[in-house]
Amino acid sequence: MVFVSSVPPGGDVGGAEQGAIDRAACLHAAQRHLRLGPNVPAVMQALPDPAEIHATQAYEKSGFTCVGKLYYMRRPSSARLAPMPNTMLPPNVRMTPLSDTPVSDHDRLVTLALDRSYRDTMDCPELCGMRRTEDILASHRSTGVWTPDLWWVIYKDAQPEGCLLLNPCPDQQSIELVYLGLSPELRGQGLGKRVLTQGLTAALAHRLGRHAEETTCAVDMRNAPAIALYERFGFTSFAQRIAFVKRV
Repeated sequence: MVFVSSVPPGGDVGGAEQGAIDRAACLHAAQRHLRLGPNVPAVMQALPDPAEIHATQAYEKSGFTCVGKLYYMRRPSSARLAPMPNTMLPPNVRMTPLSDTPVSDHDRLVTLALDRSYRDTMDCPELCGMRRTEDILASHRSTGVWTPDLWWVIYKDAQPEGCLLLNPCPDQQSIELVYLGLSPELRGQGLGKRVLTQGLTAALAHRLGRHAEETTCAVDMRNAPAIALYERFGFTSFAQRIAFVKRV
């Protein structure tokens, strides 16, 4: 993750255009430095606010690609969740917490579920193939406090076809909806609301989630079905970001 400096009081020395050139030069230098290390990262990424024109100009000038504009959304924990029992899932679909599977299978199952859910995804599809799924999994696990009780793999006929990943963040008194994704085989069947109901109910009752004041998530503005699902659950947008990436 990279950041650039803000505009100083009185403006950039040499004007806005020169400031963008200077920031881009710093980003190029950072990229060259990263290439020299023993463990070269796959990508550099940045998440500026759309209002930070000085930042977006610098990323564009240094070769970063915009892979999506994101809504940051949240719902208060006090918002009511309509009951939706497991029996409403189709008989050939099940939602199993990772804690119910052998530890040796955790990474394999979640990686399979992630890969299947990325097919024809509407969440930053430009990112597909730029990062290894193993690295994405490690990033998801590092958010807040990871607990296998709140990670679910969604199966269809015993095959992983999606997942719901929720991580409590006690320091922020929140729960992060890290990821919810279904493969094309499970989309369009109303499963999202059933999966999310079960997940949020469990997360808010979990020992690490009982004092959470809100649940937060980020979603690509182009992903209208996901936004509609979250809004149905009481999520509202509170911030926006532009997602930039560049291969190292």
